[in-house]
Amino acid sequence: KYDQYTVGGQLTFDYAFNAANKLALSAGYRILSHKEYNDYSVFDDTGVPKKQKKKAADIGDELDEHISEGYWDLGAEYTLKPIERLTLVFGASLSTLTPMTLESRDHTTNAMNSYKNGLDDTKTLFNYQVGAFYDLTEKHEIFATFAKKSRFATMRERFLRIGDAPANPDLNPEHAYHYELGYKGLVSDWLKLNTSVHYSDVSDMITSKGVKPNVTFENLGRATFYGFEAGAEAVVNQYFSAGAVFNYMRWNNCTNDDKIAQLPEITSILYGVITPLEGLSIIPQLNISSGFYWNTSATDVPYRKSPNFATADIKAVYDINKNFSVEAGVKNVFDQEYAYSAYYPEPGRSYFVGVSANF
Repeated sequence: KYDQYTVGGQLTFDYAFNAANKLALSAGYRILSHKEYNDYSVFDDTGVPKKQKKKAADIGDELDEHISEGYWDLGAEYTLKPIERLTLVFGASLSTLTPMTLESRDHTTNAMNSYKNGLDDTKTLFNYQVGAFYDLTEKHEIFATFAKKSRFATMRERFLRIGDAPANPDLNPEHAYHYELGYKGLVSDWLKLNTSVHYSDVSDMITSKGVKPNVTFENLGRATFYGFEAGAEAVVNQYFSAGAVFNYMRWNNCTNDDKIAQLPEITSILYGVITPLEGLSIIPQLNISSGFYWNTSATDVPYRKSPNFATADIKAVYDINKNFSVEAGVKNVFDQEYAYSAYYPEPGRSYFVGVSANF
């Protein structure tokens, strides 16, 4: 059993010096907290299933692990138009991770231990990007971008303990150099097109290692990814538009013969935008994914391929005025069961509401 949450906020600022020079800044802070409990109606304090339940008075959940971290995210983007048809965009971001709490139960002594070593060590990532966008005509654009991207390992990747495999809290961040070429266009004033091809060279990629019951995460030396994306949106009339996005991706493990798990080769999105009233939009969406490899518990067949699956979402957005909007919706409407990793099902049906303010 577990209890986890994320709480935070973000501020953005945009300023146009003139038609050819614009600046955007952002700053955000968030806290991630994860608490894990042992269910003593099912397990004893060593995590072994009990043959006989305790008395009702003795049954209860006990905190087994508590991890919390704080993240700062700072970003800046500068837009420059050196000539009328050419737009250049430069961006950079700085992210920091500061451990706040790390408590874990010793299943031998049943004591809750707080680990102070390393909690003051703040980790930092610096990313940057540049893009060039050229207008062939008023309705057709080509672009090229380059970005250095990186990410911290997640809590699950750093602290997961399965079987005899130890946790790996010192996982390195994952880094990638990403290249992309693309085209955007408007055909006959009713059909929007957006296509691109991309290539990524990734170092220290974070992957799962081993098979159940002994699984951990580690950094892979190097892997490359390539593919393309094609999107189209058709405006039928003022009340309805529909669109589709198709993604195709292949990968190559340059380090060893292991397969890269949890990555579908093909993903697609079909969506519609229904506008029955001014300011109100209803957006249904269908998400489709091909199968992908995941680790198994068998030593002779360490990988299996999952089946294809699809989920449906729907949301409604209402623009109160030019500054405020509200939205509400349902994700995974039909409560489809699926997983990107064996034994870890993705969330079922969930509901959300949101408010946006722009000044």
